[in-house]
Amino acid sequence: MSSEQVAGVLVSGQDLAALAEAVRIASAVRTRYGLNVPPEWAKLRALATGNGHEDAPPIEADEDLLSTAEIARLLHCSPRQARRMVPLLDGRLVGGRWLAPRAAVLEHLKGMSA
Repeated sequence: MSSEQVAGVLVSGQDLAALAEAVRIASAVRTRYGLNVPPEWAKLRALATGNGHEDAPPIEADEDLLSTAEIARLLHCSPRQARRMVPLLDGRLVGGRWLAPRAAVLEHLKGMSA
C-alpha cells in the first residue's frame, strides 16, 4: 500500500450551500470596509455556486446603471464612500467597474431624506 497524500475535500449538498453563503458574506463584509477580497475566496465561491457561475442575477439590457462617480454625486458623498456602498445597493462588478441600478440608488436617497 502506498503512502500518498490526498489533496482536497469533498463538500456537497447543504454543506456546499453553507460554504458558498459564508464566502459570500465574508467577501461582502471585506468589500463594505474597503478591503480586498482574496482571489482564492472568489475562486472558492465560483466553485461552490454550481458550474462556476456567479449567483448574482443577470443585468437586464434596459437596466439603468450608475457608476460610483455618479452615485457619489447623487448621494453627496466621496467616490470612496460610494464604492463602499455600491454592494449594498445591489451593485455589481461589471468589466472591472462597480455599477448599481439607478432605482436602488434613488430608493436609498429617498430613505436618507425621510
